[in-house]
Amino acid sequence: MAEDKIVQSFDPGAIPADGDPCPFCNIAAAYPPFESSSPPPASSPSLDPDKLTPSAFIVLSTPSLVAFLDILPLSHGHLLLCPRAHRPKLTDVTAREAAELGASLRVLSAALVRATGVPDWNVVQNNGAAAAQVVGHVHYHLIPRPEIRASGRFRESFTMFGRGVRRELDDGEAAALAERLRGSVAAVVGEEAGRGRRRGGGSCDCVVLPKIYGHGLTEWQHQNVIMGDSTGMTHYGWGFYSLKVYQSKYVRIPRL
Repeated sequence: MAEDKIVQSFDPGAIPADGDPCPFCNIAAAYPPFESSSPPPASSPSLDPDKLTPSAFIVLSTPSLVAFLDILPLSHGHLLLCPRAHRPKLTDVTAREAAELGASLRVLSAALVRATGVPDWNVVQNNGAAAAQVVGHVHYHLIPRPEIRASGRFRESFTMFGRGVRRELDDGEAAALAERLRGSVAAVVGEEAGRGRRRGGGSCDCVVLPKIYGHGLTEWQHQNVIMGDSTGMTHYGWGFYSLKVYQSKYVRIPRL
């Protein structure tokens, strides 16, 4: 028996009223997590875009996050990333979700450049209707910025904040693009796994990180840590964190 299709009560051109079903929650509920390093094939029922109406084209799906193509893209490759849990604004996400969103933004950015061939992009996050947030479920936009001036297309509209020309996503093109993006994500994750194994000198699927006293450390945060000098310790801060890094202590963290 065919699986019933979930029809989202969502007009992408209008702001949903309070109490309307959340389209991003519908997407999170319809598509299960999969390994970023080995995504299922495009033919897998778990990725079927027609589970929902409008169709959903999944690029990344973890236990806590999901990324998918925008159905009214500002440019080819326009992605959305959001937590699975319903969080209206950025201030509503948990600290763990915030860290995972940051990690995924970096990976998706690298994958987006590979898949589209466009080296410049915007990362945009709006909070509230006055700030052009249409869906009341916190999300990030990753928007490739092709160079239109060099080609003489001066009249084309391009915007970061929801105004301007937005064209409906073509389902055939979207399916191929989503598959290409999943492959690019897997390639980025695989390359980083290889670097992690080389740092640790082992073969386990883990990341070797300096032990942090007082705070946990994600792989994304590790990219921002400055290692200590001969004294074995240094301080480095970003966001609201000020961390002590002891060079002589290491910990192996399984890869998500």
